[in-house]
Amino acid sequence: MDSSDVWIKDADMRGDMQKTAVSLAKAAIYVHQENEKQLANRLQGEFDSRYGGPWHCIVGRHYATKVCHEPGGYLYFYINGEGVLLFKALRDMPQG
Repeated sequence: MDSSDVWIKDADMRGDMQKTAVSLAKAAIYVHQENEKQLANRLQGEFDSRYGGPWHCIVGRHYATKVCHEPGGYLYFYINGEGVLLFKALRDMPQG
């Protein structure tokens, strides 16, 4: 991504899916003036529709997390100072 307001911190996701997530986040923040909860709902709903669910999304400025995700289904980025974690939940959790 070449936008100065977006920073991809970590990704296990195809480039086209990353671009979709960032584009949706930009529209939510800059066009629709959505808050954190609305942004999370938009990304989760769109990814469920486009790529099959279940997707989860966490948005905020201060949080810590550790998640297990489907391979190719993880993106952690910052936009306009907000941290966005988007991931596809594992269908079968590993034992251990």
